[in-house]
Amino acid sequence: MEEERRQRKKTQVVQKLRQDFSLLLLLSIAQLPRATFYYHLKRMGTVDKYKNCQRRNRHCLS
Repeated sequence: MEEERRQRKKTQVVQKLRQDFSLLLLLSIAQLPRATFYYHLKRMGTVDKYKNCQRRNRHCLS
């Protein structure tokens, strides 16, 4: 779970710097595989349909 969070953050940083630098260079520096970058990039554009359910479950369980 923590690793996925790190990869999402790296994806955001690479995406922001992508306009100024080579994607391959940024992915190499971030040690982020290209497929992982595109996976997280695609997921950033979608809405988590279970977010409200997860929030309610955490509230009920705490």
